[in-house]
Amino acid sequence: MRLLAYVTTIPENYGIDACSERLSNYTIYLLDEDGNEIWSNHQIDMPNPNVSISVTGKGRYIKIQLDGENYLSLAEVQVYGK
Repeated sequence: MRLLAYVTTIPENYGIDACSERLSNYTIYLLDEDGNEIWSNHQIDMPNPNVSISVTGKGRYIKIQLDGENYLSLAEVQVYGK
């Protein structure tokens, strides 16, 4: 099923046992159905242990990309929209 949705919030749960160096320096992207960037948000610091990011846009995909060469550890990512 192809669906575009208005994304409003992306809450992320990192867990408290994760390595702090694996919880920072990444970018979240909202992409349209062709993979074009609609919105992005760069996360520099580690949250403690959760963060909720407000988003305004209509997209099909969420992409989370590490900005560097380390590992990225996320316990859970949820996407809410309308």
